[in-house]
Amino acid sequence: MKQAVDEESKEENYFKKITETCAHTPFIASYAILRPPETRVNPYTNAIIPNERIWFENDRFDLKALMKWIKESIPNYAHVVRNLDEATEFVAEKGIHKVFLFTKKDIVPPMYAAITAKYRNRIRIAIVNVNTKDSTELKDFMQVEFLPQLCILEAVINVEPWDAPVRYYEGTMKYQAIKNWIGRYIVSEKKTK
Repeated sequence: MKQAVDEESKEENYFKKITETCAHTPFIASYAILRPPETRVNPYTNAIIPNERIWFENDRFDLKALMKWIKESIPNYAHVVRNLDEATEFVAEKGIHKVFLFTKKDIVPPMYAAITAKYRNRIRIAIVNVNTKDSTELKDFMQVEFLPQLCILEAVINVEPWDAPVRYYEGTMKYQAIKNWIGRYIVSEKKTK
């Protein structure tokens, strides 16, 4: 009988310690962004490679710190193109549309980084910083009149890349509008089945 009472008191003490600890431990929110690997399958073992988790690690939670972390952690799959030679190399891949973003910004804006992640491996996206001296020739060649400017160089069968039609974006520079415009040029996997 005494052993049963001792077991109950041990359980009560253990429960008290847990509740006291939990009551004094502050709640820390944890957030993670999943970044897909460059290749989904390991070529040596044929094992699926999991997504990389990028954790929000900050002692204090505030909206400004969270937004900064999101902007820094969004995967960016855009190609940086500085001049006409690099653009020619960029468009050489056949069978896939190419998007050019002409901008004055030195870093890729988070909205475009999110679009590159959304359409990864279905379209190629290049960022052209017009502040560099070599980009003027490319800007004139692509007939860019205002900034920021988005344009798609369509991939057409049996047509050289620079001879393919160029479509210029004329809408607002909002994520949803740009995503919808680019989405029109992509054949979805769901539609092809």
